[in-house]
Amino acid sequence: KALEEPKLFAVHPPYIDDSTSEQMVRLYYKLPVKLKDLKIIGLESGILKPNDDSVKARVSYQGQDFWLHFPISYVKDQMVLMSAY
Repeated sequence: KALEEPKLFAVHPPYIDDSTSEQMVRLYYKLPVKLKDLKIIGLESGILKPNDDSVKARVSYQGQDFWLHFPISYVKDQMVLMSAY
């Protein structure tokens, strides 16, 4: 399945790269991704607290791992689905 073309949304000011001494610029893109396409691989605390609205979870997407805040109800639903397998 082809991904939507990413859209440029920010440019970091030019800087000198320490390792190459070359002038560089960072381009930041946004790419909408469905939550169901992210694989939850861990939770920050490992324990879901009933009074929390969100939880920080480690996710994997196309070989990249990163941290995101999710609605706690979504994480609970995903944990139920994962335990069914």
